[in-house]
Amino acid sequence: MRKTVFVSFLLLLMMSVSSAYAAKFGGGKSFGFKKPIQYRALNQKPAPNQKAAPTSKPQPAAGKQRNWGGILGGLLAGGLLAALFFGGAFEGMTPGDWLVLLLIAGGVWWFLRRRARVPQPALATEQATPQARASFEDLQIGGKMADIDQADNAASEADELPPPPPWFEVDAFESTLVANFKAVQQAWDAGDVETLRSFCSDACFEAIRDEIRPGTHQTEIEQVTAQVIDWDYVDDQFVVSVRFSGFARENDAPARGFTEVWHLAKPVDGQGRWKIIGVQQL
Repeated sequence: MRKTVFVSFLLLLMMSVSSAYAAKFGGGKSFGFKKPIQYRALNQKPAPNQKAAPTSKPQPAAGKQRNWGGILGGLLAGGLLAALFFGGAFEGMTPGDWLVLLLIAGGVWWFLRRRARVPQPALATEQATPQARASFEDLQIGGKMADIDQADNAASEADELPPPPPWFEVDAFESTLVANFKAVQQAWDAGDVETLRSFCSDACFEAIRDEIRPGTHQTEIEQVTAQVIDWDYVDDQFVVSVRFSGFARENDAPARGFTEVWHLAKPVDGQGRWKIIGVQQL
């Protein structure tokens, strides 16, 4: 018995929720024309600034750097020799002492020669042979770097809005959206087939035709905002995507938030009126 009552309660709850959703235009569902939701009109990126010239001073070439170790070593050796000559250190020296000095001098000379032969660090482009530099530049500029630049350009072009027709003005268009949204909802509540047909394209109207039930819907739009988020060209139509968001009270139920995107189309030449070609729930 309890199980039957619980199932009946769930069915009534589902029916009440579905009826509340049905009060919104189109039954609160997505229908008609669909496309990936983009916000290109809200997220226009400024053109990238040119890279500023580096302010840091260029490092001196490795070949021109002074060998301070050799200079200091020479000064030290000179000072020691001067002290020995002028300080009387060579008085009373034996041949063995001279041999030791010669060995020390030879060791110092060998060490300095060996140090001079150690290659100094240089830039990679200076160490590389001309053939290696040519192949490196070809790889970076003519190979992967070119592919990366092409991919970045394609991505930036995909993110950019196409130029609108000369007759389209965003501000003037947005100023009428809220009033038209409410007018469509009123026609939906009243089951006004002719008005709904005038607002919708043929395909869009056929998608919602079976949902129109005069006198069964009652919707109060408490708050709604409209923003143009994207536009594009589809065949011979200029299609503008508009995001509507706000709060609506449906069939005396508590107010609920909604966010949906309407796709509105008009011939590219500007003739005729705007038509709803699809709605996507978010």
